[in-house]
Amino acid sequence: MEWASCVAGTLTKVRGAASSSNSPVWELFCRNGSRIFVKVASSEIFHVREVHAYRFAVPALGPLCAPRLMASDPAQLAVLLTAAPGRNVATTRVTMADRVKVHHQAGWLLHALHSSAGVSIGASVDPGGLLRARRRSIEEHLAAAGDLLSPAERELVRRLATLLPLLSSCPVAFIHGDAQERNLLWDAATGSVTLLDFGRAQPALAVDDFVRLATGPWASPAPSSHCVLYWLRAGADATGEAGSACSCRTGRCQRSGLRSSHRRRRRHRSCPHDAEVAKPRGGHVKASS
Repeated sequence: MEWASCVAGTLTKVRGAASSSNSPVWELFCRNGSRIFVKVASSEIFHVREVHAYRFAVPALGPLCAPRLMASDPAQLAVLLTAAPGRNVATTRVTMADRVKVHHQAGWLLHALHSSAGVSIGASVDPGGLLRARRRSIEEHLAAAGDLLSPAERELVRRLATLLPLLSSCPVAFIHGDAQERNLLWDAATGSVTLLDFGRAQPALAVDDFVRLATGPWASPAPSSHCVLYWLRAGADATGEAGSACSCRTGRCQRSGLRSSHRRRRRHRSCPHDAEVAKPRGGHVKASS
């Protein structure tokens, strides 16, 4: 932690905070009483994306809506981040009323990120090409899912996949890339939300940021009617094409769900006992980050 101490000063305590996508995080306690976090990316591309996002896109979210980048070290694939108030939504008991507030604010944060003026997307993304590639990869994901899907479910996925090339009007934006509850902090005292973990941020289809939520918390009927409305409203304001986004999300969710199912299946095979008691993982910081 010599690099971090050179930036932040004398450290009095270091402890592991959490890990997300094989990216370990440490919480550092400074002599002046402040806390900061060090995150090490699992690969160079994730490190580059995260640093780029913090420098050029995250400022559009406003103060205290995301950690601030203090320094980065490409040699160690590490970033030094300020702490943010709140607790991880995925690992904290949150009332339904507060959960709706969380998703409402998160939708507007993604709106701001998608329309960030600090990132130039230009012609770097071809929506039609992305959708065609996803259609071609469907069989690969179906094979990986194995017996996790019934014949009827397989046909549903294939039928939805045939529609993907027709959705080339899906808007492109600078997306978060891993928008889900484990990457949100909720500060009940102030009623504010913080967005975390920008290692997958990149120019892509704006609707991709809906995928993990649509196959996760929104799958439960209770919160979905409120949360989907808020997120879609923010997306519609940013793109003006909510209809295309909704349709594209449906096909994209199938692909994402297959990938997740395949990973869960492999974990069950390697650690059957751990799989039975596994709990949802937190974001890259449990209490703050």
